[in-house]
Amino acid sequence: MSGAVPFRNLSTSDFLRRFGHQAQTSQFRAVLQVGTLPFTKDYNPQGGRFYDDLSFLCNSTSLPGSSFSTTENLQDYYGVNQKYAYRRDFDDLSLDFYVDAQYQTLKFFEQWMDYISSPATYSVVTDSDPSSEIAFYRFKYPREQGGYKCRIDLHKFDKDYDKTKNDILYSFVNAFPRSLSSMPVSYDGSGLLKCSVTFAFDRYFVNRAGSVQSANDTEDTTTPVNNPSASGPSDTKATEGRDDYKKQPKAGYDFLDPTLDKSTKATLAREDAIIKAAEERERQEAADARTLQQGGSIKTEDGGSFSFDM
Repeated sequence: MSGAVPFRNLSTSDFLRRFGHQAQTSQFRAVLQVGTLPFTKDYNPQGGRFYDDLSFLCNSTSLPGSSFSTTENLQDYYGVNQKYAYRRDFDDLSLDFYVDAQYQTLKFFEQWMDYISSPATYSVVTDSDPSSEIAFYRFKYPREQGGYKCRIDLHKFDKDYDKTKNDILYSFVNAFPRSLSSMPVSYDGSGLLKCSVTFAFDRYFVNRAGSVQSANDTEDTTTPVNNPSASGPSDTKATEGRDDYKKQPKAGYDFLDPTLDKSTKATLAREDAIIKAAEERERQEAADARTLQQGGSIKTEDGGSFSFDM
């Protein structure tokens, strides 16, 4: 019969065999590849792996979702509204962390956000007193001084993973903290302090093969693998990470791609010059701000001078 829905009886044993084991919510691991951030060396300086600490302290998250932006077509068929996808949109990633007794977790994310919105010393441009009334912020370029973005890997599995190897791995490209939520404290019944961090990222992709590399401290980290997130950096330094940009020499722009043509290299060189000029302006403005704060005068662009006493 046209349109008939097939019906099938399942025995109890068949049902349990096919549907008796469902995925659970309580087994996962979030790995932040923070070894490329220049200030990570300030955490676990004894040679430990700070990304491991963050991974164990992450107590909840959400598997990511995405959607398509669509456009409508009303012209092809009379009375029919057709839609076509033209862009994939991704939800932000939220991770909740327990705060350790040394407040390292909280200090790390605060410093990460300070690094994004401030110059070299992760402080305000005045470089001396963050409480100054004339203090202000400058935001870094995404790849300036090593960049402020990293990859985040979210590995979802079940407690029988050692036997079944069933899992799914999400890799978030160019992630950085977009917001750090407020954390209420009170003199009522004590509980564990947790911080919630929302990350923005360019996109994510899914490793459907489910082949996770086991930890191996002798592995050569200069050779990329399909899934480096499970083992993390193989050497004992917490700050090495797996960023190929950091592994390569920074002489010129050949380290990006040896086959770059001259025009591309020239474009990159101009961009580098613009960044350096911006950094020089920041240093000069910081020096002018200190001079004004100390009661001195600075030169203006028209050749005159300016001070707060004028």
